Amino acid sequence: MFDDIEGRLDKVDRLKTGELHKQLGPSYSLDVDGKIVWCGGIHLLWPGVGESWVCIRAGCEGPHAVKMIRDMLEREIRKNHLVRVQAIIPVGQKWARFERFLGFSYEGTMRKFAPGGVDKAMWARVNYGN
Repeated sequence: MFDDIEGRLDKVDRLKTGELHKQLGPSYSLDVDGKIVWCGGIHLLWPGVGESWVCIRAGCEGPHAVKMIRDMLEREIRKNHLVRVQAIIPVGQKWARFERFLGFSYEGTMRKFAPGGVDKAMWARVNYGN
């Protein structure tokens, strides 16, 4: 969910990736001085369930950006009547703190999930209707 976008994709790939994300569900981006600072959204998997994603430019993960991401997430959960939003993120304390701030709970580590045999963590935010 939380990756550095700096230098990962050339301009054509970024445009294709952005179009794909828009087709899979709501997505947002924040542009500062002509540079994308963060982008994110929710892939709508099936009714009531989505998978969140976020890319943040290195050095731009301050409280203001994180609050904007949280507000986007809250808005889309209500708008799309989501009872579960999950996120697959890098294993590590930095990312765990971010997920907790967004209201997610740790569900487990997925061993050798990503390319190159990299472990990822599954986090989810579940509304039990209380």
